[in-house]
Amino acid sequence: NNELSPFLALEEKCEKIALEGYKFHLKYPESNLDEIPIDDMNALIRLDKLWIEDGVNRLPAATVFDIINRVELDFHSGE
Repeated sequence: NNELSPFLALEEKCEKIALEGYKFHLKYPESNLDEIPIDDMNALIRLDKLWIEDGVNRLPAATVFDIINRVELDFHSGE
């Protein structure tokens, strides 16, 4: 069976959300929200909302931290 369990599917979705958010963090490391272009600001707000709703509110804390660590590691290792 190639289908992911609901938990793994949610974890994978949250990892994608975290990766997109991490890219914004790297693009604007020291910026305040009012210094970010409106389109990027809106995208970042949307990602933050998804991260809270789907990640923080629905996954165990250990899984959330694992996702954050994987995203950082994968991004900096070029994967």
